[in-house]
Amino acid sequence: MSSNNNSTAVSADGATVVASAPFNLPTADVTFRTHDGVEYRLHKAILSIASPFFNDMFSLTQPHGTDAANPEVIPITELSRTFDTLLRHCYPVDRPVFSTLASLIPVLEAAIKYQILSTVTVLRQTMVRFLEADTLDVYAAACRLNFENEAKLAAVEWKKKASWDDTSSDFSRTSASVSFKGKIFGISAGAFFNLLRFMRADADQDMRFTTNTVDSSPSTEIAADLPFMPDDSLSCDTVLISKDSVKIYAHSLLVRLAGGECLFRDRVPDTVVTGDPDDPLPCTSLSNFRVDLDSRTLRTLVMLFYPHPEIQGIPFHAIQDTIKAAVRFKVSKVINILRQYLQRRIDTNPIAVYRIAFSRGWRNEAKKALQGLLQSGVPKLTYCSDLDGAFSFEYLKFLQLEHNYQLDALNVVTRYNDKCVHNWRRIDGDLSLLRTAPYLPMIEGRAYLCYKSCGSGLYGSSRNSRCVCNVELLSETLGRCESLQARLRTAAEEIVTKHLARFMK
Repeated sequence: MSSNNNSTAVSADGATVVASAPFNLPTADVTFRTHDGVEYRLHKAILSIASPFFNDMFSLTQPHGTDAANPEVIPITELSRTFDTLLRHCYPVDRPVFSTLASLIPVLEAAIKYQILSTVTVLRQTMVRFLEADTLDVYAAACRLNFENEAKLAAVEWKKKASWDDTSSDFSRTSASVSFKGKIFGISAGAFFNLLRFMRADADQDMRFTTNTVDSSPSTEIAADLPFMPDDSLSCDTVLISKDSVKIYAHSLLVRLAGGECLFRDRVPDTVVTGDPDDPLPCTSLSNFRVDLDSRTLRTLVMLFYPHPEIQGIPFHAIQDTIKAAVRFKVSKVINILRQYLQRRIDTNPIAVYRIAFSRGWRNEAKKALQGLLQSGVPKLTYCSDLDGAFSFEYLKFLQLEHNYQLDALNVVTRYNDKCVHNWRRIDGDLSLLRTAPYLPMIEGRAYLCYKSCGSGLYGSSRNSRCVCNVELLSETLGRCESLQARLRTAAEEIVTKHLARFMK
């Protein structure tokens, strides 16, 4: 950013740091203190015109003892350099000129936060000027701020200038590795996937970049009236109050037997009435305890204290939050229940299980999930709801793991073909075939790349809908495939072991 008259001044006693003009005038009627301790003495009228956020703030009743001579000091989280620049877009003074994208983004984020819409418009236009020099950083910022138009412009620009080869055995030359630079590290897996899909398309597709490809909006709440939760009845003797002030009724005996004693640390005095005063069951008739958990996580945790909990309907992101809570409150029973549940879901949701197992350091579950994922034949560059909430660097690890396995699988198949009596077709270097069926060989002149049918369990030709294999050849093919699958399972295990040794300490 170019230099401006935005230096700060220190008062005579050295205690207060005050911003320079025009943010230090005696006519100011409100004061803001930035995160780094600089005070900005401002005018409510100017801020109210620029921002509906400030207009609503100033329309509220002011704290007792504040007036024009003694204005309230409002703390904010922005640094002085960011807040100063933002204010110069509201006051009738010269506007700063941004020399880097890094200096612009914090100001744009503050303008969005405080609803200074005219400044948001100006800064979005300014952001586009950095497309050529900081293409991927513009894409990352646009995705994070949900600016679809700017994200598409950046994707088009990057596709024009980037050079990659997704058929290369060197992962660093692939589209994923080439595009993983700068601020891309912090975007979602979905936004990163959308960029890679766009790059691999033959033509510029009309697609969205700032949202996940899979429309999976996980439930943020677990219904209060689920049958496995206790009703608001006199049989409950305890109320657990979440940090968002939701009351969850429970039986203290079951909570204690399950090891949830730590939930009873912060008792609410019996004289305090919480919740709706018209509630038919006032909390004052029960023992009340505050728990520093959101209502969704606390409700799930309490549900697991009861016999035969119905875990199937709980989304994986809620399971992960509940495991964190159970570890924090030392509820080993809940940890064991959820860990056993994840073990049963390895085959159906390997990515979700791996993410949770990796975060908890559960090596055995993480290893099994990755091996299952590699041998599932999932095509490269696919996206599923289990990746919702993941970051781009997590997705990149999956892609690199899959790439390494495909290379090893190709070598295994090639070596296996060389030792076969029959003339199996070689698939030298063609990774696309391995994405279709990484564990099946090809039979020269008799059938093209056999694959297992989902419906009949038979093997058929990839070129025709009907099976072209005779019974004798089918039997021989199955036998050889089993031997090859065993070798590929060994290759997958070796790849996963190396991956976990590198990333999972």
